[in-house]
Amino acid sequence: MKKTLFYLIIITNILVAQQSSLWDHVPDDIRETKAFKRYENFYRTRAWPADFIPQDHYKAEKRKAVAKYENRGNPEGGNWTNIGPNGIVSTWPEHWGMSSGRVRGIAVHPSDPLIVYAGAASGGLWKTTDGGLTWIDLAENFVSLSFGAIEIDPSNPQIVYAGSGEAVAGGYPLAYTGDGIYKTTDGGASWTNINDGFGEYTIINAVDVSPHNSSRLFAAFARGYSMIGNPDNQGIWKSTDAGLNWYRTLDVEEAFDVMVHPVNPDVVYASSGGYYTTAGFYISTDGGENWNKITEGLPSSASIGRMQIGIAQSDPDILYLYIRTNLSPSSLRSKVYKSTDGGYSWNHISEDTPLGGSYNGSSWNDQGTYDLCIGVSPADPNYVLVGNVEIHKTRNGSDFSPLRNPNGPYGGNSAWDSPMHVDYHKIVFSPSDPDYIYVGSDGGLFVSTDGGTNWESRNEGLRTIQYYRLSSSPADINTYIGGAQDNGNFGTENGPDQPWLLASTGDGMENFFDRDSPTTMFFMSTQNGNLIRFENYQTTGISPSYSSNTYWTTPFFMHPVNNDWIYVASQRLWRSTNKGDDWEAVSDIFASSAITTVSQNPSYPDMMICASGGFYITDVPVYISEDGGINWRNVSQNIPGPKRQIPRVVAHPVEENTVYVVRSGFGSGKIYESTNMGQSWQDISSDLPDVPYNDLFIDPVNPDWMFMGGDLGVYHTQDRGQSWVRSGTGMPFTAVHDFSYYDGPGGRKLRAATHGRSAYEIALDEVVPVELINFSARASGKSVELNWTTATELNNFGFEVERKYISTEWSAIGFIRGHGTTSRINHYSFIDDNVSGKICYRIKQIDFDGNFEYSSVSEVTVSEPSEFQLIQNYPNPFNPSTRIMFSLGSESSVRLSVFNVLGEEIDILINKKMMEGFHEVIWNGKNQPSGIYFCKLACEGQRKVMVKKMILQK
Repeated sequence: MKKTLFYLIIITNILVAQQSSLWDHVPDDIRETKAFKRYENFYRTRAWPADFIPQDHYKAEKRKAVAKYENRGNPEGGNWTNIGPNGIVSTWPEHWGMSSGRVRGIAVHPSDPLIVYAGAASGGLWKTTDGGLTWIDLAENFVSLSFGAIEIDPSNPQIVYAGSGEAVAGGYPLAYTGDGIYKTTDGGASWTNINDGFGEYTIINAVDVSPHNSSRLFAAFARGYSMIGNPDNQGIWKSTDAGLNWYRTLDVEEAFDVMVHPVNPDVVYASSGGYYTTAGFYISTDGGENWNKITEGLPSSASIGRMQIGIAQSDPDILYLYIRTNLSPSSLRSKVYKSTDGGYSWNHISEDTPLGGSYNGSSWNDQGTYDLCIGVSPADPNYVLVGNVEIHKTRNGSDFSPLRNPNGPYGGNSAWDSPMHVDYHKIVFSPSDPDYIYVGSDGGLFVSTDGGTNWESRNEGLRTIQYYRLSSSPADINTYIGGAQDNGNFGTENGPDQPWLLASTGDGMENFFDRDSPTTMFFMSTQNGNLIRFENYQTTGISPSYSSNTYWTTPFFMHPVNNDWIYVASQRLWRSTNKGDDWEAVSDIFASSAITTVSQNPSYPDMMICASGGFYITDVPVYISEDGGINWRNVSQNIPGPKRQIPRVVAHPVEENTVYVVRSGFGSGKIYESTNMGQSWQDISSDLPDVPYNDLFIDPVNPDWMFMGGDLGVYHTQDRGQSWVRSGTGMPFTAVHDFSYYDGPGGRKLRAATHGRSAYEIALDEVVPVELINFSARASGKSVELNWTTATELNNFGFEVERKYISTEWSAIGFIRGHGTTSRINHYSFIDDNVSGKICYRIKQIDFDGNFEYSSVSEVTVSEPSEFQLIQNYPNPFNPSTRIMFSLGSESSVRLSVFNVLGEEIDILINKKMMEGFHEVIWNGKNQPSGIYFCKLACEGQRKVMVKKMILQK
């Protein structure tokens, strides 16, 4: 759960030495919280060595990428499809039902309680027409995927406005920025982005359309991501032409709310916070042009961090304010005030009631700067709900109490008994049917259809999970496990269309399947190296006793060959040889800070590479081991470019000495390659967009194909980094944190885990076709040389070479492995020895899924056979049949038979007189056991015998 960071704003005004970071001035009690560590990992990794993410540059790169993508014609790389989760089913507390990612904005149709729009923190904009049973993704290709405010025009519900960016009082490192206001006039089918003087980024917490005039709009602009300082667009903005043009009418910092009076079109209410002198409650009586600050009965401006407004539609003189203050005691910092005279005077109600949340029934945690919301029933001015850590209600307009499930795990005495996933951001009563109440929280969207007595999750299909890591089962295409922010670890055996089950709480990190028993055992972890073994639906903690520091996303992985060996890294490498029961330190402490990433070469396991930098040290060292992790050498001095954070290192899947370093942040140098184990490096970033990158995948079938996961999705190269292009279609412009590779029944898949849009997959074997340029056969002595060339290849397992004599059928005589998927020109050749006569050849191109195509036929003449010859059988090894060929220089009596290793003749294939030339026969060993056999050719006329060894391998 989150903890208040409102005073981070003070940090931005501190003058510190050049080598000091603003992040380091966060008080120690905050630095050690999970909330701070979570967002330091996300933002500081990207900003480092600077304190700030250059938002203008970031947005510009995103716009360029969108424009280039839209104008590129047919995109290369196939189609990305979302694989979920389709929701995460809570196993504890069970009554929370199904969760998704954080929901910030909600709008309900004015006359249909089942039509709802929802905006996620970083997961886009969604619509339901059946009360949340199913969802439609509206924002797949939006530049911004963060939405903090949504408003439906009450006079024309086809018109909807969505304000992008999410607001947090005082600024958090966790808030996502937006890029203006999005508008639809067709119920969400198409959208227009509006940014009339707003600037490079926006943090919009409220949008309101006047119920008296659809052309009159208001929006409240606040601040979110604290490290970018104060945006200059904060305040209340107004439009008089349905959003086409805007101007600011109230210049305050951290405007949080704005509402038009439901009866009087000239009265507008607004609020602001941030503990500034402008913080407070405002009234306009001239349609929002001029404003008066109301202070009677309210806390001082210096005490107001955030303020949300609630109006009783059935009695508009009654208003409520939910205010997060900095007053003591801390358990009572969030307060509710009530006005019965239209907002001109206020009284503090339910004064001694804590309005945050309590997990132990006694101490209270208040997160009102992060999650603060209020909803008033349109039918009852005394029915009010407020949301913080927990949700609280009053039915008399005065006294609040926590809304809890008495049948929860603690009998209604804890925040774990809250009727929905805790940390609440939005409460909306349906205007047409107040029994429908929609709530947005850190766990997604929830609804009550009986006025708040019972609650249900409405998250199936709302794919907004913020992944850290994703793993694919090696045994089943439909089995995965994932780890995500504030949603723990979760998995499924039923593929993308079914909900996944929660396996652990916390922040889910590295995970992987046990290759020995992938259906019954897998490994997972939570923040800072808390390791868990999941076996037969039972969990066991298996963390070693670390003697040094661990990183937020601690590296945790299995040996590529020995399935009993697993590794974890702190400032040294640890190994267990019995799946986590016992641990030993493989190396001494060699890293100067917590190790952030490790990769082990799957083909040459002694080769390993890692990087540290977990404490944001200046050198960000990279280390290489060539003895399985016992000894390490620092190769950082050989890597060119700026020293930024390294979220991933990768060992090449098939080349022994090739390794890669992926760098985050902004500026040149996103990916570096070394082909000599770190002695020298080259930048292969080429034309990648200048945004942070997080992971690299190299196709083991076609190593020239690489995929980079970054903050704008996935980019791939077909020429080993000489050029890059956005990969395929269907992938939104969102941060990809991790790749997972599946190679098994059903084809090869690359999965991409995003931080806010759940996970996607693409079929690696559906990228480019196999294009054969030429195929030729040339005789040379007693041999024939075959040559062919491909321009591109897709899903190409290889080529089977086939031969046909005048008197025989087509037979396979050899196989050449293909290059999988590639757009480079490739040349192939095959030599057929000891042949003569008139011969036809063709090649059979075979895909990984078994589909095939034949080439044209090439014919060649070789001089007639002049000798007795037994040709090696093909295929060999075989199961259960193989083809045997021989040649005769003249007419002869022939005996061709098969012997076992004991010298017993077990089959006679030919025993007759035969003409000169080439002959062939098939031997089927289906009735014989696996083993070694011998084919013997005896020719009476030529008095010769030849023997070939054959291997039957079932």
